[in-house]
This record gives sequence, C-alpha cells and structure tokens, in this order.
Amino acid sequence: MKQIEPGIYRDIDNNTYHSSAGISKSGLDLIAKCPALYKNRYIDGNKPEPTKPMIIGSATHTAVFEPELFTKEYAVAPQVDRRTKAGKAEYAAFVEESVGKIVLTVEDNEQISAIAGAVRNHPLAAAILEEGEAETSIYHLEKFSGELVKVRPDWMHQDLIVDLKTTDKAGPEDFSRSCFNFRYHVQAGLYLDMANAEFRKDLGHDRFNNFLFIVVEKSEPYQVAVYFADPEMIDMGRAEYQQNLDLYSRLKRENQWPGYNNDKIVPIGLPYWAANKIGNQPVIYN
Repeated sequence: MKQIEPGIYRDIDNNTYHSSAGISKSGLDLIAKCPALYKNRYIDGNKPEPTKPMIIGSATHTAVFEPELFTKEYAVAPQVDRRTKAGKAEYAAFVEESVGKIVLTVEDNEQISAIAGAVRNHPLAAAILEEGEAETSIYHLEKFSGELVKVRPDWMHQDLIVDLKTTDKAGPEDFSRSCFNFRYHVQAGLYLDMANAEFRKDLGHDRFNNFLFIVVEKSEPYQVAVYFADPEMIDMGRAEYQQNLDLYSRLKRENQWPGYNNDKIVPIGLPYWAANKIGNQPVIYN
C-alpha cells in the first residue's frame, strides 16, 4: 500500500488514491457496520468486483466533473451481431482498441449522458460547476486519533465542498432519509474537517464553510436538486466520524476485528419505526 504524506494533491488519479494508505469515509462505514468486514476488504484485500450501478455512478462522476477524461477511461461497445463474421471482426477490433478501459453498453452511455446533461443544465448546479477543482486528494493526520485520513471531494468551489449523488428519489424528504442511511452526514463532517485542516496550513484559516449535495435522479426526467448540509447534520457527522476513528485506532492497535456478535447471543427486535406501521396493540392469546 502506497504511503503518502499529509497534504493536498491535485495530480493523484482515482486508482492511486483508493490504493493508498489512510482510512476513508468508505472505510469508516465498514468500521461502523462490522470491523470484520473492514479487515476483509482493506487488510486482507478482498475487494468486491464493481457492480453495474457502481460503474455507472463512477462514469457519471467522470462525465460531470472530468469530461475530458471520459473517453480515456471508458469505451462504448458497438451494437453488432457477434454471430456473424463481420460482427465478430468489428467487436474484436473494439476489444483491441479498448484495452485498459471500462466497457459500457450503448444504453449505459445514454443514461450517463442524460444524467450528466441534466446536472450541467440545472441553473444552480451549472453555476457551481462553472469554476472549481475536481477530484483533489487530501490526506490529513487527524489530531485526536493520530490516524491518517484521506478524502477526495468531487468538486471544490470557492468556500464549498460539493458532492454529486445519483439516486432514485431526489426530493428533500427522500434524500434526507438517504443521508442517514448512507451516512452522508459523516461524509460532510469528515470532508470539511480534513480539508480545512490541510488548507489551514497554507491559508492560515479555514477555506470551506459548507458541504453541498448535487442530487440527480437516475431515471427520466432526471430531476436535479441542490442541498447544503445544515449545521446540525454536520455536527452529528463530526461526532460520528470521531467515534468511528477512535474505534478504528483501538482495533488497529489490538489487531482485533470482531464480527457482529462473536461472544454472545443477543436479542433482536423490529426497527424503531415498526410500531407506527403495525399500530394496534395485540389481544393477549391464552
């Protein structure tokens, strides 16, 4: 694993960032969920193959933030009949020309183009994306845990850190639920703190005041919404990432990565919201 000194790096590609030392928000997600899962992926190196939604999500980010790299990293497979001699020859030529690239179907590419176009044509999103920096890698030694943390903002615009989220439902109530379920509040707190800590070394003050989400739906008509993380959300994310980092630091020192429940059987109930859905109290059966 490549060791990188704390600092701000504008020339590190995505693969180098993900393979470098330092714990990311994704790593903290697994620490919070189950440390054994973190060990399996990041220590033992058993990383899952990217799913189709993951590939489309990454390609969409490239199309929005780094369009000049899209054709260098992705190739669109031709629609040919590979049962015919001509079709086989055309597809073989495509494969040869596309070595090292991620292959997309025509349908995938059309969806990616439509999503990226919706973002670029949204007045608020377009203004934010008109000027800024894409995919800057930031490494910081977190002062409480002493752990090296890495973050990679999608976009930095003036005093804003901006992140693109693709979703099924971009409305405020649905996206608020997604923020909790996918721990976007943790991302907001972590990114702001780590980025400000490193920029503060050069500027003498914090650069970033807020974290913005550009949210776009994955199906027609590709509705777009722009939200900022409110102070309570950022504070909750900050508290949670600090708890996760403390746990990670202790687990690393002890080299112990427990599963869900290794030492005892625990009770299980329904989610906290189930009572509202079920409603009536039961009649005791005897």
